[in-house]
Amino acid sequence: MVKGLIGFALSMLYIEISIIALLIILQTGFIIFLHRGMIRAVGIGLKNLDSSIAEAIEKVLSGELPNIDPVNPMQAMIMQLIQDKMTNNNPNIDIIRDEHGKFK
Repeated sequence: MVKGLIGFALSMLYIEISIIALLIILQTGFIIFLHRGMIRAVGIGLKNLDSSIAEAIEKVLSGELPNIDPVNPMQAMIMQLIQDKMTNNNPNIDIIRDEHGKFK
């Protein structure tokens, strides 16, 4: 009778292990399926992006620009600030050196 119980327990253990292995295999297959779909979607998106960029470059080079928004005041202010910083090369720091050329 004990031998029968041990055999039953071992058979249940093997069944549990096989169920867990089957679930792992199914999950792995599902993950692979999802990744392949995601890679396919990214590839299609990159192809569409590539063609859109090519169209935009062709329009810019040919001079056929669509309606461009005018520069708003904030953009103009930032551009003016950058231009001022680029043209103003005089530092606000007085550099004092002694007769040997060393900084004081």
